Amino acid sequence: MLNDVVPREVLSRFMAAFRIVGIIATSFFQFYFFGLASSHMTELIVGSGILYGLMFLAMTYFVKEGEYPPPEREKAVGGVWLNHVKTYLRECFSYRVYWYYFLANMFWNISFVLYSFRVFFAQSIGLNLDTFGKLMGVAGIFSAILLYPAGALGDRWHPVRTMTLGMLLLLVIVPLQLVFAFFQIPSALAPGLYMVLFALHISVQVIVRAAEMPLQMRILPQDRYAQLGSASGLVMGLGSMIAGVLSGLWLEWMKAGETVELFHYRYLPIWQTFCMVVSLVFLMLLLREWKHLGGDRNYIAP
Repeated sequence: MLNDVVPREVLSRFMAAFRIVGIIATSFFQFYFFGLASSHMTELIVGSGILYGLMFLAMTYFVKEGEYPPPEREKAVGGVWLNHVKTYLRECFSYRVYWYYFLANMFWNISFVLYSFRVFFAQSIGLNLDTFGKLMGVAGIFSAILLYPAGALGDRWHPVRTMTLGMLLLLVIVPLQLVFAFFQIPSALAPGLYMVLFALHISVQVIVRAAEMPLQMRILPQDRYAQLGSASGLVMGLGSMIAGVLSGLWLEWMKAGETVELFHYRYLPIWQTFCMVVSLVFLMLLLREWKHLGGDRNYIAP
């Protein structure tokens, strides 16, 4: 829907503004309500579900698409279902530029498969739920401030370059969190150091988040956007299912070698770093292929 109603020259800035609203709401929840998760889980889930349903209905009512010419009718041919499947597979999976995008996006997203466990990482350092929620809330507001400039950078510099830059910076920041796994940090300093590294992580991650959706809209063809988007979803969904199993086995393996409760969650940055390295490789291949197909001035999605 957004690809149909938002002008392409301001996609990154619009998506930044779109995310800012979500971040502010999320930060409000994390700052004031996250600490209640262990005692009021049912109320939080039901309330969030009702609020989401109402806002989604409001969006579909108030956001209107433009007028478009009717689609061309296809000639009736024998075995039409099989022909559509062949066309879908050929158009979605026979071009390198799309494969590079699908795989870069998949590995970026599976780097978050264990992201929800970061709360246990924080608890192993000495933070309680309320403090962690307030930390996420403050970091979220700070990232919202940076989001619009990051979106503007994406519009001017193209999302594929912006996302590549953000991934490079994340690969500098994320491994620093392994200091808690391999070094003995004094208990008085550990929470403060964790907060600093967490804030840096969230702030740099803004660059990638600002480019993520605009990149998809700029790489995939607009007239077949939903079709190629579904292909991306298939690749990402399959990768996420496999990664979910592998990450669980990996965590259990790491846990078996530790005697301190929750300590194995301090190795989470290893998973994130590995996935982001692979994502970066495919992003760089995507950048090269995008330039080969015309780059800034002449790129036309195949």
